Amino acid sequence: MLGVAAPSYKGRPILVVDDEPINLELMQRFLRGKYGPILTAHDGEQGLAILEREPIHLILSDQRMPRMDGVTLFQKALSVQPDSKRVLVTGHTDLDMVITAINAGQAYQYVTKPIDFKALDVIIQRALEAYEIAARERMLFDRFVRAAVTAIEQRDPSTAGHSERVANMTVGFARLLHDRQAGRFTELRFSPDDLEQLRYASLLHDFGKIGVREHVLVKSHKLPPDRRQLVELRIEHAVQTGLASKDEAHAMRVALLTLNDPLGSPAGHGDMLALLAKMGVLAEGDEEYLRIGRGSLSAAERAEIESHVRHTISFLEHIPWPNRLARVVEIAGAHHEKLNGRGYPFGKSVIPIEARMMAITDIYDALTAADRPYKTALPHEAALDILAGSVRQGELDEELYTIFREDRIYELSLEPARSVS
Repeated sequence: MLGVAAPSYKGRPILVVDDEPINLELMQRFLRGKYGPILTAHDGEQGLAILEREPIHLILSDQRMPRMDGVTLFQKALSVQPDSKRVLVTGHTDLDMVITAINAGQAYQYVTKPIDFKALDVIIQRALEAYEIAARERMLFDRFVRAAVTAIEQRDPSTAGHSERVANMTVGFARLLHDRQAGRFTELRFSPDDLEQLRYASLLHDFGKIGVREHVLVKSHKLPPDRRQLVELRIEHAVQTGLASKDEAHAMRVALLTLNDPLGSPAGHGDMLALLAKMGVLAEGDEEYLRIGRGSLSAAERAEIESHVRHTISFLEHIPWPNRLARVVEIAGAHHEKLNGRGYPFGKSVIPIEARMMAITDIYDALTAADRPYKTALPHEAALDILAGSVRQGELDEELYTIFREDRIYELSLEPARSVS
């Protein structure tokens, strides 16, 4: 009978940090045959430098070191590589501090001196297995989010790429604020988990559109396609039955084309609307559609489109988000709120910073995207002017808009997605 193959622990990088060279050598000898690759650091600062450039699955660190002790190293490592597991090597006198670090999520486990290497071997294996479980969970959530984005983009191909562009700009926005040295956001910080949370919220912000009827979602003109076709058939029928001359039919077709244009306004074209009504080619409700101002949606259709945020919230609330992603629903659900309380779906005026950033990137991309069926893409400067107008009306955060413009955040929409870690 074939036995079960023992798990391999090779290819899982381990960082060992200790200020005593003899301890580093001893730990390397213990780990070298079974684990690896093994990286070493002589103090916490050197260990942090390695963490900033190398992916590490497990950190083994001595507690008592000059300049930076093990717990402090783990606190800093948590913001650099939050998924790495951290095991502290310590003396009995430090146990209270170590247990506090474990309870705070800064350390996975600890071993006391003198080291029991059999016990350490078990702890290392469990730590590496825990890392793999967490990595698989991240991969699962990432694939789920990608599948959700694909689903909505297949339903509305005209907006393909919008969510990705908004995510690129919004996460890039947060990175820039994290490093900012002046202004009211100098104390703002985003951890890798915060950036991942923001990326998922940005990617999923429009998912609720899957609950909007497709003919409303992709509507490109004021009259729904079936109504427009019926008007055209009635014009043709009027000609064939002698109820309208060819000149009258031509005038009606010009009127229909003019009034049905989403970029046009019925103002000043009352004679055209009167002609269509007089000739009896409009059915009940057609005139209401043709009286729509700029855009293609009636008031009822616009309300249906706006309902996508509530659908998004309802959908995302059913997902068992891990603690590090607990605010995805809050962020995604607030990207259409306005600071003056006139946004939707709840009319809030207190809006999370993440949603305030996303509101700007979402509007900018919607204005400049070349793939919308109901409008032409606006030039960059025109889009910025519209955003500036929203700032003056008290809808958008003025300082965030200024940063978006001056630091050219919009250019991030052209970049491929990058890791948030």
